[in-house]
Amino acid sequence: MEAVVHAGGEPQRDKGSVAPVAQVFFGAQQDVAADRRVGAAFAEVKLPVTEDFEITAAVRHEDFGGNVGTTTNPKLAARWQALDWLAFRASASSTFRAPGELSISPGSSKGVSNIGGSYRAVVTANNPLLQPETAKTYNAGLLLEHGGFSASLDYWKFDFKG
Repeated sequence: MEAVVHAGGEPQRDKGSVAPVAQVFFGAQQDVAADRRVGAAFAEVKLPVTEDFEITAAVRHEDFGGNVGTTTNPKLAARWQALDWLAFRASASSTFRAPGELSISPGSSKGVSNIGGSYRAVVTANNPLLQPETAKTYNAGLLLEHGGFSASLDYWKFDFKG
Protein backbone atom coordinates (compact mmCIF):
# COMPACT_ATOMS: atom_id res chain seq x y z
CA MET A 1 0.00 0.00 0.00
CA GLU A 2 1.75 3.09 -1.30
CA ALA A 3 0.66 6.68 -1.47
CA VAL A 4 0.15 8.05 -4.99
CA VAL A 5 0.96 11.69 -5.71
CA HIS A 6 0.07 13.73 -8.79
CA ALA A 7 0.99 17.35 -9.44
CA GLY A 8 1.05 19.67 -12.39
CA GLY A 9 0.29 23.00 -13.93
CA GLU A 10 -1.87 24.39 -16.69
CA PRO A 11 -1.33 27.56 -18.71
CA GLN A 12 -4.47 28.86 -20.41
CA ARG A 13 -5.35 31.76 -22.68
CA ASP A 14 -8.84 33.23 -23.00
CA LYS A 15 -8.87 35.42 -26.10
CA GLY A 16 -11.64 36.81 -28.22
CA SER A 17 -13.01 39.84 -29.96
CA VAL A 18 -16.31 41.27 -31.06
CA ALA A 19 -16.47 43.70 -33.97
CA PRO A 20 -19.41 45.29 -35.77
CA VAL A 21 -20.78 43.21 -38.61
CA ALA A 22 -21.79 45.03 -41.79
CA GLN A 23 -24.90 42.88 -42.26
CA VAL A 24 -26.30 43.78 -38.81
CA PHE A 25 -28.48 46.82 -39.54
CA PHE A 26 -30.04 47.56 -36.16
CA GLY A 27 -27.43 49.70 -34.48
CA ALA A 28 -23.81 50.38 -33.75
CA GLN A 29 -21.69 48.11 -31.63
CA GLN A 30 -18.50 48.85 -29.73
CA ASP A 31 -15.37 46.92 -30.73
CA VAL A 32 -14.18 44.70 -27.88
CA ALA A 33 -10.97 42.71 -27.67
CA ALA A 34 -10.19 40.47 -24.73
CA ASP A 35 -7.03 38.61 -23.82
CA ARG A 36 -6.57 36.89 -20.47
CA ARG A 37 -3.84 34.50 -19.42
CA VAL A 38 -4.59 32.07 -16.62
CA GLY A 39 -2.09 30.03 -14.64
CA ALA A 40 -3.04 26.99 -12.58
CA ALA A 41 -1.22 24.51 -10.35
CA PHE A 42 -2.63 21.38 -8.73
CA ALA A 43 -1.61 18.53 -6.48
CA GLU A 44 -3.35 15.36 -5.34
CA VAL A 45 -2.37 12.58 -2.98
CA LYS A 46 -4.13 9.24 -2.48
CA LEU A 47 -3.37 7.56 0.83
CA PRO A 48 -4.34 3.94 1.41
CA VAL A 49 -5.13 3.86 5.15
CA THR A 50 -5.92 0.14 5.17
CA GLU A 51 -6.34 -2.45 2.43
CA ASP A 52 -10.04 -1.50 2.18
CA PHE A 53 -10.02 2.23 2.98
CA GLU A 54 -8.35 5.15 1.17
CA ILE A 55 -8.38 8.93 1.50
CA THR A 56 -7.65 11.38 -1.30
CA ALA A 57 -6.74 15.03 -0.75
CA ALA A 58 -6.31 17.54 -3.58
CA VAL A 59 -5.85 21.27 -4.09
CA ARG A 60 -5.97 23.51 -7.19
CA HIS A 61 -4.79 27.13 -7.33
CA GLU A 62 -5.65 29.40 -10.27
CA ASP A 63 -4.59 32.97 -11.05
CA PHE A 64 -6.93 34.77 -13.46
CA GLY A 65 -5.46 38.23 -12.91
CA GLY A 66 -7.47 41.39 -13.55
CA ASN A 67 -10.73 41.83 -11.68
CA VAL A 68 -11.25 38.06 -11.32
CA GLY A 69 -8.22 37.41 -9.11
CA THR A 70 -7.03 34.10 -7.68
CA THR A 71 -8.69 31.08 -6.14
CA THR A 72 -7.59 28.01 -4.21
CA ASN A 73 -9.97 25.04 -4.08
CA PRO A 74 -9.42 21.94 -1.93
CA LYS A 75 -11.04 18.50 -2.16
CA LEU A 76 -11.21 15.68 0.36
CA ALA A 77 -12.54 12.24 -0.60
CA ALA A 78 -12.75 8.79 0.96
CA ARG A 79 -13.54 5.29 -0.36
CA TRP A 80 -14.28 2.17 1.68
CA GLN A 81 -14.49 -1.27 0.08
CA ALA A 82 -16.91 -2.82 2.62
CA LEU A 83 -17.36 -6.15 0.78
CA ASP A 84 -15.99 -7.63 -2.43
CA TRP A 85 -19.10 -6.41 -4.25
CA LEU A 86 -19.91 -3.21 -2.28
CA ALA A 87 -17.99 0.05 -1.82
CA PHE A 88 -18.93 3.42 -0.32
CA ARG A 89 -17.50 6.78 -1.34
CA ALA A 90 -17.86 10.41 -0.27
CA SER A 91 -16.25 13.74 -1.05
CA ALA A 92 -16.38 17.42 -0.16
CA SER A 93 -14.80 20.23 -2.15
CA SER A 94 -15.07 23.80 -3.32
CA THR A 95 -15.31 24.91 -6.94
CA PHE A 96 -14.80 28.12 -8.89
CA ARG A 97 -15.88 29.27 -12.35
CA ALA A 98 -14.61 32.55 -13.70
CA PRO A 99 -16.71 34.55 -16.15
CA GLY A 100 -15.49 34.56 -19.74
CA GLU A 101 -13.25 37.48 -20.63
CA LEU A 102 -15.72 38.89 -23.19
CA SER A 103 -18.55 38.72 -20.62
CA ILE A 104 -16.71 41.14 -18.32
CA SER A 105 -15.53 43.49 -21.08
CA PRO A 106 -17.35 46.81 -21.52
CA GLY A 107 -20.05 47.00 -24.17
CA SER A 108 -22.42 44.45 -25.62
CA SER A 109 -22.78 41.98 -28.42
CA LYS A 110 -25.56 41.95 -30.99
CA GLY A 111 -26.86 39.21 -33.16
CA VAL A 112 -29.90 37.66 -34.76
CA SER A 113 -31.72 34.72 -33.20
CA ASN A 114 -34.72 32.62 -34.21
CA ILE A 115 -37.26 33.19 -31.44
CA GLY A 116 -40.69 31.61 -31.84
CA GLY A 117 -40.20 31.07 -35.58
CA SER A 118 -39.22 34.69 -36.28
CA TYR A 119 -35.75 36.16 -36.57
CA ARG A 120 -35.21 38.93 -34.05
CA ALA A 121 -32.36 41.20 -33.03
CA VAL A 122 -30.79 40.13 -29.74
CA VAL A 123 -28.52 42.35 -27.63
CA THR A 124 -26.49 40.79 -24.83
CA ALA A 125 -25.05 43.33 -22.40
CA ASN A 126 -21.62 42.59 -20.95
CA ASN A 127 -21.04 43.21 -17.25
CA PRO A 128 -17.56 44.32 -16.12
CA LEU A 129 -18.69 43.82 -12.48
CA LEU A 130 -19.66 40.18 -13.02
CA GLN A 131 -18.17 38.04 -10.24
CA PRO A 132 -17.03 34.39 -10.40
CA GLU A 133 -19.37 31.57 -9.39
CA THR A 134 -18.27 29.54 -6.40
CA ALA A 135 -19.77 26.46 -4.80
CA LYS A 136 -19.32 23.98 -2.01
CA THR A 137 -19.94 20.47 -3.34
CA TYR A 138 -20.73 17.27 -1.49
CA ASN A 139 -21.10 13.70 -2.75
CA ALA A 140 -21.94 10.37 -1.14
CA GLY A 141 -22.52 7.14 -2.96
CA LEU A 142 -22.21 3.41 -3.20
CA LEU A 143 -20.77 1.11 -5.85
CA LEU A 144 -22.12 -2.35 -6.61
CA GLU A 145 -20.20 -4.93 -8.65
CA HIS A 146 -21.18 -8.57 -9.00
CA GLY A 147 -20.25 -10.75 -11.94
CA GLY A 148 -20.83 -8.72 -15.09
CA PHE A 149 -23.15 -6.29 -13.28
CA SER A 150 -22.01 -2.92 -11.99
CA ALA A 151 -24.01 0.06 -10.76
CA SER A 152 -23.53 3.20 -8.73
CA LEU A 153 -25.94 5.26 -6.70
CA ASP A 154 -24.83 8.79 -5.80
CA TYR A 155 -26.19 11.81 -3.95
CA TRP A 156 -24.84 15.22 -4.97
CA LYS A 157 -25.30 18.60 -3.31
CA PHE A 158 -24.09 21.91 -4.76
CA ASP A 159 -24.27 25.11 -2.74
CA PHE A 160 -23.73 27.86 -5.36
CA LYS A 161 -22.85 31.48 -4.68
CA GLY A 162 -22.28 34.27 -7.19
